[in-house]
Amino acid sequence: PVKDGSTLQVVLTDAAGNASTPATVVTPDLQAPAQPTGLALADGVTLSGSGEPGATVQVRDASGNLLGTGLVNENGSFSVTLSPAQANGEVLDVRLVDAAGNVSSPLQFDAPDITAPAVVSNIVVGADGLTLSGRGEAGAGVEIRDANGTLIGSGTVTANGTFLIGLDPA
Repeated sequence: PVKDGSTLQVVLTDAAGNASTPATVVTPDLQAPAQPTGLALADGVTLSGSGEPGATVQVRDASGNLLGTGLVNENGSFSVTLSPAQANGEVLDVRLVDAAGNVSSPLQFDAPDITAPAVVSNIVVGADGLTLSGRGEAGAGVEIRDANGTLIGSGTVTANGTFLIGLDPA
């Protein structure tokens, strides 16, 4: 089927071989654009990539909130400013919408994590001096060093934001 918004020429020819002047018709554009490609995010603010020229780029967060829009230029590239910045591993939904309103399938893009964790809190050394607990960013690594800089314990903050690490003061 012809459903891409292309222009067709129609000519009538009678039994004697006489041809009419061509008439043109534009087919409806029912074809969604392809997903954007070559996505890159600079400083959590500027998302760039490539797509169908003339299409609108929509960037949404995991909850569906619109973070930014832009237009794919005639060369097929785009640059969209995101607000707020996405710099902590957020999942983004990027789609292209063509002039006919056809929407590409969503492309998931994971923003790079360029944000340092907040300072550790609720630090408590166990009464026996063999453990240390506290709170921090889930999934972050924890290193405990003595006054000389020697590593005496390490671990990972659990999903609920807590950690309990055994100390080896050697």
